[in-house]
Amino acid sequence: MRWDNIMGRMQRVVQGDTVSKCLEVTSGLPQGSVLCPLLFLIFINDLTELLINKTKNYADDTKILAVIKKQNDCLNLQKDIDTISSWAMTWSIDLNLKKCKKMYVGKKNLRFKYTIFNKFGTQVLIETEVEKDLEVFFQNNMKWEAQTRYCCSRANKILGLVRPHIEYAIWAWHPTFEKEKLELERVQKRATKLVRNLKQLDYDSRLKALKLTNLEERRKRGDLIEFFKILSKNVDYDLTNPVKYRPNAYNLRGHSMRVTKELVKKCKIRDNFLTNRVVNDWNKLPQEIISAKTVNSFKAKLDVRLQDGRSCKAAIADRLTQLWVAVFITTLLLLLIIRL
Repeated sequence: MRWDNIMGRMQRVVQGDTVSKCLEVTSGLPQGSVLCPLLFLIFINDLTELLINKTKNYADDTKILAVIKKQNDCLNLQKDIDTISSWAMTWSIDLNLKKCKKMYVGKKNLRFKYTIFNKFGTQVLIETEVEKDLEVFFQNNMKWEAQTRYCCSRANKILGLVRPHIEYAIWAWHPTFEKEKLELERVQKRATKLVRNLKQLDYDSRLKALKLTNLEERRKRGDLIEFFKILSKNVDYDLTNPVKYRPNAYNLRGHSMRVTKELVKKCKIRDNFLTNRVVNDWNKLPQEIISAKTVNSFKAKLDVRLQDGRSCKAAIADRLTQLWVAVFITTLLLLLIIRL
């Protein structure tokens, strides 16, 4: 090979008409090139093979996931941190120690004084309770108050493309409590009031006029679509607990891909995970929707079913309203007759 994207690179600084001397670049990778992502993966892929615990990598961000039950688990995690520090120094990578943090998840997690080092020295890892990762705020109690506030704050500052801000990665951080759901719904309520001639209408009427659904329904639809992608292997998920299918022999009404919910004892957070919260809605779907060949076909059939469900609910609501009006009028007439 007569050329190489790593060796023989030069760089210089340009300020106005002044140009500095060229200096050879002895480390790092060229940014903006087609080969850069591949070269970077080759550069860092050996790191995970050196570690004891499981890791999650995205670009230059590496997270170690360790289950801590006894003191030896703490020591193994410290070994992994030391391995990363040594690996970084070997390859002339400067770790930003201010961004290196630890998060304890769970009340029974053993506390340990983890340390990390670089060429400038050693420091104790900072403990954090809330951390932003790929635009999602994770809390050590696995609740989503911080993420909900963040999404609502961003969405309330803009006039267009509101829902993408409150639905980004929603299948992963799905709001758990009613307070969070109402806070998200208020964002869409505010946005629909900005449409001319709709401000005086109630929320349901505005949604109907704009051909929209409330966010609760959208989240259910999104969960079903994401779950279909998982079962049909349209996406690559590394699920800790694989989805278990339910035997269909004793119930001929169910479709062929019914699943079972994970047994969760006194853990509302775990019950809110995608593979648990979607089970009831998924098992109620008819076979013709489940057997869709593509994701788009599944979406189209699902939307028809959801629309029929909304129409049925609206018809029932109208019928109940008419019934209450009839009862009210009848009661008034009876009272008038009694007085006369």
